[in-house]
Amino acid sequence: MVEICQSIGFPGGMYGCRMTGGGFGGSCVALVEADAVDAITKQIATSYKIATTGDETKVGIEPTIFGSRPAAGATVIKS
Repeated sequence: MVEICQSIGFPGGMYGCRMTGGGFGGSCVALVEADAVDAITKQIATSYKIATTGDETKVGIEPTIFGSRPAAGATVIKS
């Protein structure tokens, strides 16, 4: 997955990607340009399906992709 994201690169709107929690499959966290989310999501899904078979004529694993925007994070609430 990280290699797929690296191949998209800066010109495609991909700022970076890293693997996290790889013990049981793990996940990747990617930072992407907001305007490129749809295109990148489609490209990752297609490329991953091909990469997980080793055969372009077959469909492999379909990734689950979640999109999110940055938020303020945890804060202390005073009552």
